[in-house]
Amino acid sequence: MYNPGGYRSFLFVPRNDVATYPLVNNGSNILPLGLQQFGAWYNGYATYETLQYTEEPETNEHGTFYKPLLTGFLPGDSAQHISLMQNMEQQPFLVLLTDARGFKRLIGTPSNPLIFTSKFDGSLTRSAAKGYTFQFAANTHDIAPIYPF
Repeated sequence: MYNPGGYRSFLFVPRNDVATYPLVNNGSNILPLGLQQFGAWYNGYATYETLQYTEEPETNEHGTFYKPLLTGFLPGDSAQHISLMQNMEQQPFLVLLTDARGFKRLIGTPSNPLIFTSKFDGSLTRSAAKGYTFQFAANTHDIAPIYPF
């Protein structure tokens, strides 16, 4: 089976822009996500091969939950970057992640959204890129479903 690793792209939407969240059946959403009237998906960007996604299970006395984590690197340092990072910091989002085969996963829910954080690194060496390492992270009850739309 052809199964290349890596992720191609991601979109994100602020939790407040979500009107309806589709039901999940057998690990897949059965309807598209519904957005508010002026809600929109935003294109995310990460340097090639820095976009990573993990979903680690953790079990405690309350059962098993999952820790989805999407990380990437946004190169550069500008007033636009600073403004974007400050506006997104600690805000709740849902993310639509597309892998190298074109398959999508809808990560986060309105009740368990991903929280955005970032860190700037100016780098000590000239050969290294300066920019922002970012992440979207949460604790959820379910594995992120396949999104076939």
